[in-house]
Amino acid sequence: MCCHACQPGGGNRASNTTTTAAGQGGRATRRKDYIGKQQAKRTELNQQLTALVRKRTDFIEQEKARLTKEGKGDAFDLKVGETIKEQIKRNTATKP
Repeated sequence: MCCHACQPGGGNRASNTTTTAAGQGGRATRRKDYIGKQQAKRTELNQQLTALVRKRTDFIEQEKARLTKEGKGDAFDLKVGETIKEQIKRNTATKP
């Protein structure tokens, strides 16, 4: 077994380890608190991300509608859309 002497502050493993139940319980409590805080941050960030994605999608739809209305639709997007629709028709027509 490694004595962790290769790590900074290493040495005798037994002297670096808290062996009391209270010490281990304290670490477990701190770990749970830390994990809880991280989960709360992640939840908040995911909510922010969802809102931003929704805003982005709405903006793109509005821009496409505006460009289409003005007759300036993106030719590349239109061509890709047509190609995908054609492929879907071909694939669904050939399946039994």
